[in-house]
Amino acid sequence: MLTDHQLNRLWDELIAAQTRSYYFGELVHKYQRRQNQITFLSLVFSSGAAVVFLLQLGNAWAAPAAAFVSAALSIYSLVAQNQKRSIESADLHTRWAEITTECVHLWESWFDENAIERLGQIEKHAAEASKSSTQFPANKRAMARWMELAEAHHRESTAA
Repeated sequence: MLTDHQLNRLWDELIAAQTRSYYFGELVHKYQRRQNQITFLSLVFSSGAAVVFLLQLGNAWAAPAAAFVSAALSIYSLVAQNQKRSIESADLHTRWAEITTECVHLWESWFDENAIERLGQIEKHAAEASKSSTQFPANKRAMARWMELAEAHHRESTAA
Protein backbone atom coordinates (compact mmCIF):
# COMPACT_ATOMS: atom_id res chain seq x y z
CA MET A 1 0.00 0.00 0.00
CA LEU A 2 1.25 3.46 -0.86
CA THR A 3 1.32 6.36 1.57
CA ASP A 4 -0.01 9.79 0.64
CA HIS A 5 3.54 10.93 -0.09
CA GLN A 6 4.12 7.94 -2.37
CA LEU A 7 0.81 8.55 -4.13
CA ASN A 8 1.94 12.11 -4.81
CA ARG A 9 5.21 10.78 -6.25
CA LEU A 10 3.22 8.36 -8.41
CA TRP A 11 0.96 11.16 -9.65
CA ASP A 12 4.01 13.28 -10.51
CA GLU A 13 5.58 10.34 -12.38
CA LEU A 14 2.32 9.74 -14.25
CA ILE A 15 2.02 13.34 -15.42
CA ALA A 16 5.73 13.57 -16.27
CA ALA A 17 5.69 10.32 -18.25
CA GLN A 18 2.57 11.30 -20.20
CA THR A 19 4.04 14.75 -20.90
CA ARG A 20 7.27 13.27 -22.20
CA SER A 21 5.44 10.70 -24.28
CA TYR A 22 3.48 13.47 -25.99
CA TYR A 23 6.62 15.59 -26.39
CA PHE A 24 8.69 12.85 -28.01
CA GLY A 25 5.75 11.98 -30.27
CA GLU A 26 5.82 15.60 -31.41
CA LEU A 27 9.59 15.38 -32.01
CA VAL A 28 9.11 12.30 -34.21
CA HIS A 29 6.82 14.33 -36.45
CA LYS A 30 9.15 17.35 -36.39
CA TYR A 31 12.25 15.37 -37.42
CA GLN A 32 10.39 13.40 -40.10
CA ARG A 33 8.94 16.60 -41.56
CA ARG A 34 12.34 18.29 -41.52
CA GLN A 35 13.97 15.32 -43.26
CA ASN A 36 11.23 15.26 -45.90
CA GLN A 37 11.67 18.98 -46.54
CA ILE A 38 15.46 18.66 -46.87
CA THR A 39 15.12 15.67 -49.20
CA PHE A 40 12.58 17.50 -51.36
CA LEU A 41 14.69 20.66 -51.54
CA SER A 42 17.82 18.62 -52.36
CA LEU A 43 15.99 16.97 -55.22
CA VAL A 44 14.62 20.26 -56.50
CA PHE A 45 17.98 22.02 -56.43
CA SER A 46 19.93 19.10 -57.86
CA SER A 47 17.36 18.66 -60.62
CA GLY A 48 17.22 22.40 -61.16
CA ALA A 49 20.99 22.55 -61.55
CA ALA A 50 20.91 19.81 -64.18
CA VAL A 51 18.06 21.48 -66.09
CA VAL A 52 19.74 24.90 -66.03
CA PHE A 53 23.04 23.37 -67.08
CA LEU A 54 21.60 21.21 -69.86
CA LEU A 55 19.31 23.86 -71.29
CA GLN A 56 21.77 26.67 -70.61
CA LEU A 57 19.00 28.87 -69.25
CA GLY A 58 19.35 31.76 -66.87
CA ASN A 59 22.48 33.45 -65.69
CA ALA A 60 25.91 31.88 -65.59
CA TRP A 61 25.72 31.66 -61.80
CA ALA A 62 22.36 29.80 -61.66
CA ALA A 63 23.69 26.28 -62.18
CA PRO A 64 26.63 26.57 -59.76
CA ALA A 65 24.37 28.22 -57.17
CA ALA A 66 21.78 25.44 -57.44
CA ALA A 67 24.54 22.84 -57.20
CA PHE A 68 25.98 24.60 -54.13
CA VAL A 69 22.58 24.76 -52.42
CA SER A 70 21.98 21.08 -53.22
CA ALA A 71 25.36 20.13 -51.75
CA ALA A 72 24.75 22.29 -48.66
CA LEU A 73 21.37 20.65 -48.08
CA SER A 74 22.92 17.20 -48.43
CA ILE A 75 25.65 18.08 -45.94
CA TYR A 76 23.08 19.49 -43.51
CA SER A 77 21.01 16.33 -43.86
CA LEU A 78 24.00 14.18 -42.94
CA VAL A 79 25.06 16.36 -40.01
CA ALA A 80 21.57 16.96 -38.57
CA GLN A 81 20.73 13.23 -38.64
CA ASN A 82 17.00 13.93 -38.66
CA GLN A 83 16.17 10.33 -39.59
CA LYS A 84 18.18 8.98 -36.64
CA ARG A 85 16.67 11.54 -34.27
CA SER A 86 13.20 10.60 -35.47
CA ILE A 87 13.82 6.93 -34.73
CA GLU A 88 15.27 7.73 -31.30
CA SER A 89 12.34 10.04 -30.53
CA ALA A 90 9.91 7.28 -31.51
CA ASP A 91 11.69 4.91 -29.14
CA LEU A 92 11.51 7.42 -26.30
CA HIS A 93 7.86 8.15 -27.07
CA THR A 94 7.13 4.43 -26.72
CA ARG A 95 9.17 4.07 -23.53
CA TRP A 96 7.44 7.01 -21.88
CA ALA A 97 4.04 5.70 -22.99
CA GLU A 98 4.88 2.37 -21.35
CA ILE A 99 5.88 4.15 -18.14
CA THR A 100 2.59 6.05 -18.27
CA THR A 101 0.74 2.74 -18.53
CA GLU A 102 2.69 1.34 -15.56
CA CYS A 103 1.73 4.44 -13.56
CA VAL A 104 -1.94 4.13 -14.46
CA HIS A 105 -1.98 0.45 -13.48
CA LEU A 106 -0.33 1.24 -10.15
CA TRP A 107 -2.67 4.18 -9.59
CA GLU A 108 -5.58 1.79 -9.96
CA SER A 109 -4.05 -0.70 -7.48
CA TRP A 110 -2.05 1.49 -5.09
CA PHE A 111 -3.35 -0.54 -2.17
CA ASP A 112 -1.70 -3.82 -3.29
CA GLU A 113 1.05 -5.32 -1.17
CA ASN A 114 3.70 -4.90 -3.87
CA ALA A 115 2.77 -1.28 -4.67
CA ILE A 116 5.96 0.18 -3.15
CA GLU A 117 8.16 -2.14 -5.23
CA ARG A 118 6.19 -1.27 -8.36
CA LEU A 119 6.63 2.45 -7.67
CA GLY A 120 10.39 1.85 -7.34
CA GLN A 121 10.42 0.05 -10.71
CA ILE A 122 8.53 2.90 -12.33
CA GLU A 123 11.01 5.42 -10.96
CA LYS A 124 13.89 3.26 -12.20
CA HIS A 125 12.39 3.04 -15.71
CA ALA A 126 11.79 6.81 -15.70
CA ALA A 127 15.42 7.48 -14.72
CA GLU A 128 16.64 5.22 -17.56
CA ALA A 129 14.39 6.95 -20.09
CA SER A 130 15.46 10.36 -18.80
CA LYS A 131 19.10 9.45 -19.30
CA SER A 132 18.38 8.54 -22.92
CA SER A 133 16.49 11.80 -23.39
CA THR A 134 19.36 14.14 -22.56
CA GLN A 135 20.54 14.54 -26.17
CA PHE A 136 17.27 16.16 -27.20
CA PRO A 137 16.36 19.83 -26.85
CA ALA A 138 14.11 20.90 -24.02
CA ASN A 139 11.39 23.08 -25.49
CA LYS A 140 9.82 24.48 -22.33
CA ARG A 141 6.80 25.92 -24.11
CA ALA A 142 5.99 22.60 -25.81
CA MET A 143 6.55 20.68 -22.56
CA ALA A 144 4.21 23.06 -20.70
CA ARG A 145 1.54 22.60 -23.38
CA TRP A 146 1.82 18.81 -23.20
CA MET A 147 1.84 18.87 -19.38
CA GLU A 148 -1.43 20.81 -19.35
CA LEU A 149 -2.96 18.23 -21.68
CA ALA A 150 -1.67 15.31 -19.57
CA GLU A 151 -2.98 16.85 -16.36
CA ALA A 152 -6.37 17.52 -17.92
CA HIS A 153 -6.55 14.00 -19.33
CA HIS A 154 -5.72 12.32 -16.04
CA ARG A 155 -7.85 14.64 -13.93
CA GLU A 156 -10.83 13.68 -16.12
CA SER A 157 -10.04 9.96 -15.95
CA THR A 158 -9.60 9.96 -12.14
CA ALA A 159 -12.76 12.00 -11.63
CA ALA A 160 -14.84 9.46 -13.54
